[in-house]
Amino acid sequence: MRYLSISLYLRLLVLAAPTILFAENVEEGEELRVVIIGSGEKNGDEKTLHEEALTEMFQRIKDEDPDAVFYTGSLIFGLEASETPESFDIFRKRLQTFSELAKKYLGNHIPVYPVIGTHQFANPGAVGIFREHFGIKNTTPLEAYQLAYTVLLDGVQFIVLATDIDERQYRRYQRYVRTMPLLDWLEKELRTDPESIRYRIVIGHEPAFSSAYPQGIRIGLEGNPQRRDRFWNILRENGVLAYFSSHESLFDRSNRQGVWQIITGGASVPRNVKKDDFFFQHYVLLTVPKKWNEPPLLQVFDLNGKKWDEFTLTPVNRPVYQLRISKVVS
Repeated sequence: MRYLSISLYLRLLVLAAPTILFAENVEEGEELRVVIIGSGEKNGDEKTLHEEALTEMFQRIKDEDPDAVFYTGSLIFGLEASETPESFDIFRKRLQTFSELAKKYLGNHIPVYPVIGTHQFANPGAVGIFREHFGIKNTTPLEAYQLAYTVLLDGVQFIVLATDIDERQYRRYQRYVRTMPLLDWLEKELRTDPESIRYRIVIGHEPAFSSAYPQGIRIGLEGNPQRRDRFWNILRENGVLAYFSSHESLFDRSNRQGVWQIITGGASVPRNVKKDDFFFQHYVLLTVPKKWNEPPLLQVFDLNGKKWDEFTLTPVNRPVYQLRISKVVS
C-alpha cells in the first residue's frame, strides 16, 4: 500500500515555490499511479449528486491502489445560475456528501483533487465554498470567481483549473477576451522549475475540442475560439504532455500539435440505466514509470474490470490532427 501524508481534505504543504499547493512523493522506487474520473452532461434530477455512481466508482478505484485521484467535475447538477442562500446550502451539503463517500470507500490515504465544473454556479460565492471545503488556499493572483491550483506528484506537475470560468461572465467584456488572468497564470506556472519536472499535465472540465467538434457542434472551449486557441497554444508551447477533461459522457482521445487531449466522462449515472456501461462508468488509470525518460501509460477500464483502451502518452514532435476513439451518447 502506498503512503501519502495528506488527507482527503487536502491539507496543504506549501513549498518554496508558492504556487505549488500540494506536493507528495511516491515511495522510492515505485511507479506513480493516478486515476482520473469525471462526469458528462446532466443525467437525473437537478441539484443532485450521483451517489450510487460515485460509490461504485470509488469502490472499483480503491482496488487500483492509486497515489491520487483527480476529479474533473461536475460534482452536482442544476445550480448553474443560482445565488440564493438555499442553493449555497445545497452546494455545501453535496460537497460534504462527496467527501464522505470518498473517505468511506477510498480511505484517508488516497487524496482526491477536484475541479469545479460547469454545473455548479460560476460566481465568487460558490468558488469560495468549494475552495474552503477542499482546503484550497487562494495563493494565485486570480479573481475571486476563478479557481486554479498545482499538484506536484513525484516530479509530475498537475495543474488543476476551472476552464469554464472567465472574465466576461462578470465584467460584461467583449465576446472574445484577448487576455485572461487565468491563462496568464497558467502560462507562468508552466514555466516554473523546468529542470525538476518530468511531465506537465493540465486538468480541467471542458474539452478544448469536443467529440462533436468535427461536425460543427461546439460544447466545449471551442465556443470561444480565440480563448480556446490561446489556451491550447500555451499548452503546446510549454511542453504540456496531456490535457484531461470531462463534460461529455464518453471516452475520447486525440492529439493536436503534440498535446494529447483525453475526455473521460465516466462517472455520470447509476449502472441500472439501460445504456452501454462504458458510456457512463469508466475511469482512466495513468501510470508513470519510475525511470525518468519512460512515457506514461494510459489505460481505460469499466467497472467490470474490462480494459477498453491502452496506449503510451508519447510526446509527438509533429502535428497530428486527430487520433480519436469515441463513443457518442445518442
